[in-house]
Amino acid sequence: YVEGSILRSFGRLQTELAGAYEFGAGGVAEINALGRFGRFNVGFRGLKTFGEFASEFVPAEVDYRAALTVDTSLKLGRLTLPIQGNVQHSRLRTGAKVNEFLMTTSVNAGRLALSAQFDHREESGTGGSPSLSDTRLRLLANLRVKDLRFRGNATFDPTSGLESASLTVDKNLTEVSDISGELEYR
Repeated sequence: YVEGSILRSFGRLQTELAGAYEFGAGGVAEINALGRFGRFNVGFRGLKTFGEFASEFVPAEVDYRAALTVDTSLKLGRLTLPIQGNVQHSRLRTGAKVNEFLMTTSVNAGRLALSAQFDHREESGTGGSPSLSDTRLRLLANLRVKDLRFRGNATFDPTSGLESASLTVDKNLTEVSDISGELEYR
C-alpha cells in the first residue's frame, strides 16, 4: 500500500492532490481545493478510482465523483442567515450516474436554534432498470425553557408529506442524574 499528497497554496486558494495505490487492487486520485472569494467560501472535490480500489473513504461502487460547495452569510436587516449549497455528480462502476443537490441554513434567536436542510438525489438506471429520484426536507429545532431542553426534528417528502418526526425533552435532576422523554412518529 502506498499513498501520498501534495499541498499547495495559490493566493486565497488551498489545494491538495492526493493519491493512494493498493498493490493488486488499484488506486485512487483525488483533488481538493478550498478558497474564499469575497463573501463566498468555495470548495471543490474530485475523485477518480482505478481498478478495484475501495477504502473507508472511497466506497467500492464509486468510479468518479466531483462536488462543488459554496457557502456565505446573507444579511437580512439585523439577522444574519448562513447558507450553504452543494452540488455533486458521481458515476458508479455499474455505469449509473448520480446527481445530488443539498441546501442548508440555520438561524439562532435567543434560546431557539432552527436548522433546515433540503436535499435532492437522482440516480439514472442502467441496463433497463428505472431511474430513482429522492427529495427530502429536514427541520431541526432546539429550545431551552428554564431547566428544560427541547429537541425536535421532522422529515418531509414532497409527495407523501410528513415522513417522520420526534420530540425529546431533557431535564437535569442533579449533577449525576437526568430525566428524558421522547415522542416519535414514523
